Amino acid sequence: MFEMSMSLTPTMKLKPEQRLKLEAKLEQKLEQQLIQKMSLNLYLQQEDIVEGLIRWAEENNSWKVFNRKGFKFVYADVPYEQAKPIADTTGFGFAHCHFNPFDALILGCKFARAKGDWTLFVVGDKIPKEFQDYVAIHERGEELSLGDHYFASQLEWALATHDKKSKKYITFVDNEAPGKFVDLTQKVDFPIIPEELREYLEKEKPVNLSVPRARSIYDVRRN
Repeated sequence: MFEMSMSLTPTMKLKPEQRLKLEAKLEQKLEQQLIQKMSLNLYLQQEDIVEGLIRWAEENNSWKVFNRKGFKFVYADVPYEQAKPIADTTGFGFAHCHFNPFDALILGCKFARAKGDWTLFVVGDKIPKEFQDYVAIHERGEELSLGDHYFASQLEWALATHDKKSKKYITFVDNEAPGKFVDLTQKVDFPIIPEELREYLEKEKPVNLSVPRARSIYDVRRN
């Protein structure tokens, strides 16, 4: 298993005005967490799109295997043109936990999905190849933690730091998805699955996170 030390998360040397902006984003995200819940109906609509992405990945042989640091999983590398309805909301990586069984035999795909199974996606044409592993392992963290962005982000930045690419990755994230830094400040559970599915997962597949938490990005050394 990939272990994170306390020094594997990048420190952001923020100016006072930058820190205020970051804190405001965190407060806004926490408020959204309290008032926003994904409805089952909306989730099932998203599931229809996900099933189309699975078919696309199968037809175009775009499944990739991540096998590093004790993590081994499969994810679909999909283009923005196909993933746009979800990517515009979630970003260039996302994880989906299936609610309705996805019957591969009927649809002609190899990848059947039962209730509670996850499929991970990376929008490869929007992410430099050298950074795709970091997005992929973030989504694996989403699966393991049922949506704990802090946990997933710790995995993401730990791997970037291990590869000695945290400085380059910080620049990329700062330009393309600065909101990611909010997820490194404290635990944030964002509603990526409806309550009905969460209750099922917590009962049938208890979460057991074995990766230690690192400190805040304000407290650890930058690579």
